[in-house]
Amino acid sequence: SSVAHQEVHAVVEEDDLTGELIGVSEGQLRAGLLARLAFTDRPIVVSGVLGTLITAAIVAWAATWWQVALFVSTRLALAFGTHALSRRVNALSPEVAVAQGYLNVMDAWMAAVALSWASVVFFAPSPVLQEAPAVLSLVAVIAVESVVVLLASVTKRSILVVIGTFWACLTLRVLLDSGDARVAFLLCNLAYHLLLAMHALNVQRETERQVRNEIVNRVLLERVTQLHTRERQHRDELARVNEQLQSALEQSEEAANHDHLTGVLNRRSFLDRTFRHRVATKQDSEMTALILLDLDRFKSINDGHGHGVGDAVLVHCADVLRREMRANDVLARWGGEEFIVLMPNTTGEEALACAERLRNALANAELTGTEVGGSDAVQVTASFGVATLGPHDAFHEVLRAADSALYAAKAAGRNQVRMAE
Repeated sequence: SSVAHQEVHAVVEEDDLTGELIGVSEGQLRAGLLARLAFTDRPIVVSGVLGTLITAAIVAWAATWWQVALFVSTRLALAFGTHALSRRVNALSPEVAVAQGYLNVMDAWMAAVALSWASVVFFAPSPVLQEAPAVLSLVAVIAVESVVVLLASVTKRSILVVIGTFWACLTLRVLLDSGDARVAFLLCNLAYHLLLAMHALNVQRETERQVRNEIVNRVLLERVTQLHTRERQHRDELARVNEQLQSALEQSEEAANHDHLTGVLNRRSFLDRTFRHRVATKQDSEMTALILLDLDRFKSINDGHGHGVGDAVLVHCADVLRREMRANDVLARWGGEEFIVLMPNTTGEEALACAERLRNALANAELTGTEVGGSDAVQVTASFGVATLGPHDAFHEVLRAADSALYAAKAAGRNQVRMAE
C-alpha cells in the first residue's frame, strides 16, 4: 500500500549512512563475506581430491614416494578440514562466527591450502626451468593457483595471502636453482602475480558489492514484511473496532427504538413505523386497524404489591401480547400501562376478533406468586378500544377514536373490547 511504501522510504532515508539504500556496517559486511567464503569452500572436497590426484600423478615422475605420499595426505587433510570448517561456520550465524574469529581462521586456512599446493614446486628436479617434469609441475601449480585465488576472492587479505604464498614459493624455488632463465622467470612471475592480484581484487570488490546488496535486500525485505504485518494488524484492529462500533450502534438503536422494560417498541418508534407504513400503502385501498389497550386497575397493583410487581406485570403482559399477535403486527408501549397495536391489512371485524383474543389471553394468563416475587398470585385484565385507519384518515383522529372506545370499555365495567363509532 502507499502507506507502507512511504514508511519504507522514510526508514531508508533514516538509515542511509553510506550513500546507499541502507547503511551496512563493517560487522555485517564481514559476516556476509564469511558466509560467502564458507559457501564457496563447499565444492573443495571433490575438486580438491581430484586436483590432488592429478597433481600427484604429475610430480610422481620426479618426486620420491614419500614426498608424493606427504603431499597427498596433506592435501586430503586440508580439503576435508576446509569442508569441516565451512560446515562449522554455516552452523553458526554469520555474526557469531565473525565475533568468534572465524574470518581470521578461514584466511589462515586458505594460506595453508595455498602453501600445500605451492610446495609441489620443491619436488621438481633441477634445473627446474629445463626439465620437462619440473616445468610441468610449475604449470600445474600456476593453474591450481588461479582456482585457489578465485575461491579466495572474498576478502582482500585472503587474496593477498594466497597470491603472496604462491609467488614466494615459486620465487624461492627458482632462486635455489641455477640457470640463465632465472631472471626472466622471476620478472614474469612477478608480473603474472601482479596481474593476478589486480584481477582478483576486482573480483573481490564485485563480491563485496554483491554481499552488500544481499544485506540491503534482506533488510528491506524484513522491514517491508514487518510493515505489511503491522498494516495487517492495524487493519484487523480496525475491523474489530468497526465491529464493536457496529454492535454499539445496533445496541444504541435498539435502546432508542424499544422500551427498556418490556422490550417492545416505544412510542417514537411506533409512530415512525406507522408513518412509513402509511407512506408505503398510500396508493392502496387496504384498511389498517388500531388497537389501544389499558391494563385494568394497574395502580392498585403498584400500590398493593409494589412497583417491582408492577414492572413484572408489564413485562408479562407484553410477552402475552407478542405471542398472540401476527408476524406483521406492530406492538408498542404507548405509555404507563397502555399498549398499542397497529394491524396492517386488517378490517374492523378482524381487529375486533383479534382484540377479543388478546383480552382472553391476558385474563387467562395469571401470574403466580413466584413469577412476581411475592406470595400471592396476580390477576391482570385489560380494556380495549379498536378503530380502523383508512388511507386518507388522519392518524390522530383515529387514535382519538380508539382512545374513546377504550374509555367506553372502562366505563362498561373493564375487561371488555369496544369498537370506535
